[in-house]
Amino acid sequence: MHAGLWGLAFVALAAPALGVEAGLGDAARPALRRVAAPETGKAGSLAVAVDVSGGVTEALTDADSAHGRVAAGFAAAVDAARWLNVGLGLKGRYDVHSRDAYGKDDGFLFQPKLSTRLASQSGALGYGFEASAWLPGGADVGASLSALSVDGRALLSHQSAKFLIAGYAGYRLDRSAKAAGDVTRLRFGDRSALGLSDYDALLTGLGLGYAVGQTLLFGEVSAQVLLGSPKLAASPLWLSVGARRPIGPEGLSGEISLDALASARPDFANVTALFPIEPRLTLNVGLRYRFGEHRAVVPTPVPAPRAKPESTPPVVVLPNPTTVELELLDERGQPLPRARATVTQGDTEAPLVEITPGHYRLVDAHPGRAKLRVKAEGFQPIERDIDVSSGRVAKIDVKVEPALPAGQVRGLVRSFRGKPLSASIRLEPSAATTQTDAEGFFQIDVPPGEYEVVIEAPGFQAQRRHAKVDQQGVVIVNADLSK
Repeated sequence: MHAGLWGLAFVALAAPALGVEAGLGDAARPALRRVAAPETGKAGSLAVAVDVSGGVTEALTDADSAHGRVAAGFAAAVDAARWLNVGLGLKGRYDVHSRDAYGKDDGFLFQPKLSTRLASQSGALGYGFEASAWLPGGADVGASLSALSVDGRALLSHQSAKFLIAGYAGYRLDRSAKAAGDVTRLRFGDRSALGLSDYDALLTGLGLGYAVGQTLLFGEVSAQVLLGSPKLAASPLWLSVGARRPIGPEGLSGEISLDALASARPDFANVTALFPIEPRLTLNVGLRYRFGEHRAVVPTPVPAPRAKPESTPPVVVLPNPTTVELELLDERGQPLPRARATVTQGDTEAPLVEITPGHYRLVDAHPGRAKLRVKAEGFQPIERDIDVSSGRVAKIDVKVEPALPAGQVRGLVRSFRGKPLSASIRLEPSAATTQTDAEGFFQIDVPPGEYEVVIEAPGFQAQRRHAKVDQQGVVIVNADLSK
């Protein structure tokens, strides 16, 4: 019926794999349904996503009946750089139509899409740009290639511990109508299934997400405003609601959403004009997997040793487990994502899982004293003693400060006769200390600032030296000690 498969074969051979649209599950970066939230990633990070959907379209004319659609999609994406995501998406669908004067009019259609996304972040604010190209189905490979269409979108989002708001605005250069050939020969089912359009479009969307535990609930509105259309109200307008949460193995999440088309239908009396005809209602179910993600591993309690057979075994009452929740903020009070946070209890160290940006959680921690450690690139490490109460949620707010450029104090300690000495070195007012090596050499990494260097060796008089350490600076402090 349709030749979208020809277009796929050409694109897969002619171009590298690029990014994924939000409608396919946005395998690489966070998204709602159709609205993506630009976020920087980690170079080399790979993600894949699949989804299936079913939709229904009401009768479009008095002589028509309902149309059905079953679709599936696959997406693969990689962060080529921290700010650049590329990938490939492929949709396939099967449309079922009522019989017309020529008989049955069902059939398959495949549509590839390639895109690339640039993203940057400033605190909780994310912004970026996405460009994509796609091939519509056509009568043959030449018709599909002649109808190559492109989209460009500016992306903007804001994330907090619980809320995500995202939007986009862009333009579609829609050349899909070139794949139709002689429009007057298209059957009515073909017009519905192919989704061809004679009109360029303004693209816009706005969505809101709210985190409930590990589940992200979202709703959004998006539109494709057909420029030059004689019936502007027929421009596609979607309302979407859905939910997403982690499931099963590490890095795997599931999603379910419902799309409703709220726009009017075009005037089908004009047989020469092509309008995109989308299902009135569509139910989507999807899975995505991001390689390299890790969840907390809960240690298994060591069972109490059995008593001797002749005595009654003691009743072991294990303390109620608890939850540790960490709210991590930067120096401006904005949520700080992608940090490494761990809780150490005895010889066991368990990582906290990032639920939403800046919000980390450890489930089933053991009650008692523990040590919380936080490390984030570009910030000073944090180490804090915490008290985990039995059966309760320990909520901890931590604000980290930017890491200062490191400096260094180094030197050589000898006796007046030139013999290397084993000496202790202490920097005040910091708590930095070290010992000289066998050659009498020492070095200490410290933040920029002014210090008193205290040099002490058994049987020798101590010395104090003043040292001013600049950013990325090295201060040499050599000392000859007298007995």
